[in-house]
Amino acid sequence: MTSVIVAILASTLKTFNYQEHWMNYRTTCETLKKEYHFFEANVGDYADTNDKQALFVERVEALISRENTFWVESCKENKYEGT
Repeated sequence: MTSVIVAILASTLKTFNYQEHWMNYRTTCETLKKEYHFFEANVGDYADTNDKQALFVERVEALISRENTFWVESCKENKYEGT
């Protein structure tokens, strides 16, 4: 009975790509943290710009957009694989 439950859980995890989604989420989260620390410390590209807040917003929005695009594409793939 236990092996059946484990097999069902494993196939569910594989079908819905939970591990891939989690890894992408964590990568985005850590990148956002790094970007915030660079912004606060005024290092990297932030040291060379006149409007560091605008640069920060542009970079954060790009990261969030990339995450959203990944999510939508993944959902489309799962939809087509399920039919």
